Amino acid sequence: MSTTRLPYRLGDPDIECHYPVIVWPDKTDLVLGRIFRFHRPWCGVPNGKKEHCVGRPHKGQPGTERAADYVITEYLEGNITPIPLADLVPRVFEPLEEVPLLHPRLPVNDRNIGSAKRAFAIIADQFWRARSGFPGSDNHWWLECILPGCPGWSGPRYLSHIRGRNGEPPSTYRHPGCLPPNEVRKLIAAYQN
Repeated sequence: MSTTRLPYRLGDPDIECHYPVIVWPDKTDLVLGRIFRFHRPWCGVPNGKKEHCVGRPHKGQPGTERAADYVITEYLEGNITPIPLADLVPRVFEPLEEVPLLHPRLPVNDRNIGSAKRAFAIIADQFWRARSGFPGSDNHWWLECILPGCPGWSGPRYLSHIRGRNGEPPSTYRHPGCLPPNEVRKLIAAYQN
């Protein structure tokens, strides 16, 4: 499969980082479906069809190409109906009153439950509030910034970016419009050690 048959671009991601695949065969932007990554494999969801996992990309290749190619092939074979980009209804995030421990895609087992409990403790220590269940460290997690003095923000974040890497404290950059780095350092215990 090769996307060179039809040029495409990816639109802005939705609440779970599903990217619309957009083509413009007649100078009109058409959405063919969405692509997303869950852990390492990429999946494509053509309009009106179930998701299909296209697997992990080859080393050095972005997975977006394989997933978009799957969606485009479904379109070229006449299996899906495109939607004009102007008619695309964005999926709106509705925060849950009671957030589940795990994202629905994550299997319930001792390892995932333990990881989720540790993840919730990490985000609490760093003034984040989960707005959805824990999806695993390698997936975007919808979080809300509750840092005192922050004007407020919610959106997708990776746990691996929040907790810091290789024993280092996390980045002082939290999200656009958050407090300056020196204020962040004063408020979060991870910087006090």
